Amino acid sequence: MDERGKQLNILSLRENPEALERFADFFSAAWSRREFYRDCMKACLTSESPLPQWYLLENGEGETLGGAGLVISDFTARGDLWPWLCALFVGEKHRGRGYGAMLISHLKREAARLGYREIFLCTGHTGYYEKYGFAFLGNALEVSGESSRIYRAETLPDWEYLILAAEQRLSPRTLSPFLEAGGVASALLTERGSVYRGVCIDSACSLGMCAERAAASAMISAGESRVSKLICLMRSGEPGLPCGACREFFMQLDPANREMEILVSFQEGVPHTVKLGELLPSWWGETRFSPAP
Repeated sequence: MDERGKQLNILSLRENPEALERFADFFSAAWSRREFYRDCMKACLTSESPLPQWYLLENGEGETLGGAGLVISDFTARGDLWPWLCALFVGEKHRGRGYGAMLISHLKREAARLGYREIFLCTGHTGYYEKYGFAFLGNALEVSGESSRIYRAETLPDWEYLILAAEQRLSPRTLSPFLEAGGVASALLTERGSVYRGVCIDSACSLGMCAERAAASAMISAGESRVSKLICLMRSGEPGLPCGACREFFMQLDPANREMEILVSFQEGVPHTVKLGELLPSWWGETRFSPAP
């Protein structure tokens, strides 16, 4: 809620296509080029790609307070980076109330929901975006030929990102009279910074797979084996510990995995973790990883 006690709401254009003209009016009033913005927004409504995305912040009376977008490119030479937070604007009479911070936080989480670990922006400002986790990355030329400052930020901290990634896969369902899946979901972060997800598969023939090993299978297929962090969400949505078979699997996979952190609980934003090595003290296979004399 804002300082006057009015309920605030952030609208997604994709979820509210009937508001196209309202979106186009707001952003063109802030940045001009109405037909350009409207064309981009029409693409948002018809594209199968997750980008672009557009958002408006409104109060309970339907008054638009601000807006911003997520796009693939923001007219810079850095075509290797995306998504970009763009066109952030808060109406002059509404400034100083934290609405810009609210939009930035929302777009970070939206980018994470779409599967992005990082988010970028280009600006001529200094001292503003730094307050919201953005770090200066370097300068880049814009289409206009002018130089712009490029910033990057994590969309969410590691554990929050992994929780969201697992939540998106948690969906109990029956695949056939013999197979069920999705009652448990897992997400893991590798040493290289990649994220892989998986769900449990339960079968009548006992050839199913735990969610943790399903995520590990995707990781191994991509050529990685070292896990930094692991989360397993039970049907209730609460974190759970991997079973003995999964613990053994990760330990056998790579000796570095003894240091992997496993989420036990996440109360009020504080993670409680345990290392795999703590769950398998005095592991029987340790000497087989030791170099031969």
